[in-house]
Amino acid sequence: MPFFITVIFKILGAFMIGAVSYSSVQAGFSSKTEGVSRVDEQAATGTDNPNADAAQASSQQTISNLARQLAASASRAEERDKTLTRSGLADRAKAALNQIQGDIYFANKAKHDSEVPKTSDPALLARAKQATAYVNSAARGGNSEKNPFAGLSREQLANIVYDDSGTYTVNERRAASYEGDRQEEAWRVKVTTQAMAEYNSTGKLTNFFKSVLDHFKELPAIEQAQYPKDYASDLESKIRLDFNYRTHQAEGKDEDPMSLIKALFTQTSSTMASTVTSAVWQTSDILLNQGASGSQSGGMQTISTLARQLAASASRAEERDRTLTRSELADKAKSILNQVVGDAYYANKARHDGEVPKTSDPELLARAKQATAFVNDAARGGSAIKNPFAGLSPEQLANVIYDESGTYTVNERHAAWRESYDQEEAWRVKVAQQAMDEYNRTGKLTNFFSEVLEHYKSLPAIEQAQYPKGYAADLQSKIDLDFNYRTHRAEGKDKAPLSLIETLFEQSPQQTDELRHKNDAPDSFATKHALRQESSGTG
Repeated sequence: MPFFITVIFKILGAFMIGAVSYSSVQAGFSSKTEGVSRVDEQAATGTDNPNADAAQASSQQTISNLARQLAASASRAEERDKTLTRSGLADRAKAALNQIQGDIYFANKAKHDSEVPKTSDPALLARAKQATAYVNSAARGGNSEKNPFAGLSREQLANIVYDDSGTYTVNERRAASYEGDRQEEAWRVKVTTQAMAEYNSTGKLTNFFKSVLDHFKELPAIEQAQYPKDYASDLESKIRLDFNYRTHQAEGKDEDPMSLIKALFTQTSSTMASTVTSAVWQTSDILLNQGASGSQSGGMQTISTLARQLAASASRAEERDRTLTRSELADKAKSILNQVVGDAYYANKARHDGEVPKTSDPELLARAKQATAFVNDAARGGSAIKNPFAGLSPEQLANVIYDESGTYTVNERHAAWRESYDQEEAWRVKVAQQAMDEYNRTGKLTNFFSEVLEHYKSLPAIEQAQYPKGYAADLQSKIDLDFNYRTHRAEGKDKAPLSLIETLFEQSPQQTDELRHKNDAPDSFATKHALRQESSGTG
């Protein structure tokens, strides 16, 4: 398979198979009355026996109920999207999907299977029962049960999947997510076939990127929030580049090197996560770098105490990183940073300023007091107070910042974060200058990408987890391409397609569990099959 196939997998891999798109609540469901009539029409055309008056009357009643529920769901979705930030929407989506697809769902499977809607309406009770029968049949690989939400629009399916009001049972929401999976997969097969045709005729994938971008823009806010922050801008960059994968020539506009540098830096964690060395803390480093006040013996005692604390922090960090998944580490980091530098920190500022370590050691008490003085002085833009953690290594600073044991006060951890921030910023200035020098000499940024990748790899797991999932793979792809931004030519080599495919499918966001785990599930591998079939005659 040629290199361009991996580009398709990379783009499609970022799509959530389980995500259901819609242009907007108003576009597809512009009014409650219009929505009722549209749902009525959809279900009426799908009636098994439209000539049976009794059956049709019952069906129309069910349709009317569903239409009213969908109208209410659309209103709730609109209010939710209006009041939550992008980050808040991402958290809400993650919680909702975990309820209907994740560990929480399976931990409560029996309860979900027996869940009954809070209604006496026989049509709604029957629909919930049908949804449970369907999801259980699908879990076994069967297709004998009909999905009660089959044929609904992507917009309507999204309103069910993310509706946590209790209107729908958990299994109904799960059934809706299955239908969303099916429709998304059908779109993938179609767009990859079009991509193959485009490549065969032009050597490009520019129209494919445009289709994917349009698809992304149609997603509701709660689903866009689950994609990398720069997803749309990355696609727009590919469209502008108008790259020819046969000639290795970019036929579009020149890329601005500074915009590439900025794009990479904006993908980093909100903490400006600092690098860490591979070595464990060294007492000798602390002795050299840590400033001491008072007598030398007093300074040595402070250093010795800090060294012991850092050693214990390193052990706790190692245990934490070994036991938590990448996603769990990202959640933990987000929570910690909110406490140390975010809204929760400032909401409890007075308490943090008055916090005293649980110790009678005068040196530790003095360090905590100095940390509070430093962070308050720094917040005012001052520089008169020395940071008690100045000069520590990036690794040591990370161990202080993310240590929840109570060893350090919140203001000490805040002070460590500020030092980490300053060190990261100094590195960024240095590497950006080197990047511009490289570009001026060679027209490339390959060494810059290599430097950033090494920097990323040196981060502890809890800080790597705060970066986009495909961050390292994207950098490696840029390094392999060895692109010259003056000549608009790629001077590197193609990557092995299969290795890229494996990487890109690992990056694919969560899909319905059965589709994710069953290799024989036709829908989950339809895109792969289409690509292989279409590319069988290409070089």
